[in-house]
Amino acid sequence: MSASSSNPAQVPNQQNNVSSIIKKGEDLKPAGKFMQIDIKELVLLEDRPIDFENFKLNGFDFEPLFKAQGWKNYCNMMNGPVYEHFVRAFWIKSYVFDDEHCKEEEKMMLDTNPGLKGQTREQMGLEPHIEDEIRSNFGGVNFVIKKEHIATLLSLESKGAKLHSFGKNGIKSHRDYVTKEIMKDGVYEGDSEARMKDKYRVIYRMFLNSIIPRRGGTGTIAWNYKHGIYFLGQGRKIDLVDLIFQNLCNAMSASIKHKIPNVAYPRLLSELFLQSGIVEYLKPVFSELFRETHCKHLNAEILRKMNINKKAILPENEKERVQQFFLDDIYKETGLRLTLKDVPPAPIFNEPKRGKRKAKASEDDEKEIKKVAGGSSMVAEKKDAPKALNE
Repeated sequence: MSASSSNPAQVPNQQNNVSSIIKKGEDLKPAGKFMQIDIKELVLLEDRPIDFENFKLNGFDFEPLFKAQGWKNYCNMMNGPVYEHFVRAFWIKSYVFDDEHCKEEEKMMLDTNPGLKGQTREQMGLEPHIEDEIRSNFGGVNFVIKKEHIATLLSLESKGAKLHSFGKNGIKSHRDYVTKEIMKDGVYEGDSEARMKDKYRVIYRMFLNSIIPRRGGTGTIAWNYKHGIYFLGQGRKIDLVDLIFQNLCNAMSASIKHKIPNVAYPRLLSELFLQSGIVEYLKPVFSELFRETHCKHLNAEILRKMNINKKAILPENEKERVQQFFLDDIYKETGLRLTLKDVPPAPIFNEPKRGKRKAKASEDDEKEIKKVAGGSSMVAEKKDAPKALNE
């Protein structure tokens, strides 16, 4: 993108009331890279849709709990596309503009000019810190994501219990009460998930798949998430906006400080890019970055499940019926509505040519079996062996 481009703050035809995440009033300029990670190493932690009907059939009717929280928009969003390439490009240049980042900036200024000690950020020539922000840069354009963007996207207010404040250093009486409610024996010891009550264990799994997707072990549960599954089960309001924003900030900071390649909420970020007009604004120039990849990871699964073995003898109508069954299964697992037209062609198997099998050489009927005993030897013909046994 050249510096002669039109004002990047003017994004046409926004598809929602989400304000532009392009930082206004700044010229196009390149930005540094805070993450020492190769872009190909980034791992997208997929936020998956929830199959409430399946849970209901198994005795866990949790849809009313999510509706009571007002999380309808978030659940619907899980069926949307993922702009994987642009999410990676956005993430690799991102950082969190918070108190910690500001302190590091001030320290660098003081190291350069000790005479600035005691001055405010404005006096140092630094930008004032009003609220925490997620920042990134692409093609010279600066992006800023605030909590208000997440709130508008989800049609939610930032109200309710802020789970990041319910850590291990919280009020002990609260932790004891939550433990008593969610654990089978009311005691927190050992593998916590395995010892949770069935209701809260299922809610925890729903959290891991959709609300707080993560990699690695799931046996140990953080205290803020214990409070979260308890609040959800009891119908207490949770501040989902704050939870998602804080998780995004934590994941970005972990990528910068500890080189952890996890990308949080790629589907939500993709929807934010779409609803704020970024996709429409940049796609004409960077079309390859905005290819929808929500079916990409299903290709191998579709090939494995839906292509009938070429040796199987099935009528064409029977083959389509079996494939439709697998399409229904994929919809239940992922929320994606696919048709038979989406089924990739069957892979071509080139079997190696096999030569004619050579017949085994017949054993010599006159083969002699030698048995050596001392200084004498006895020779017996194999064809006479049955006769000797009969005698």
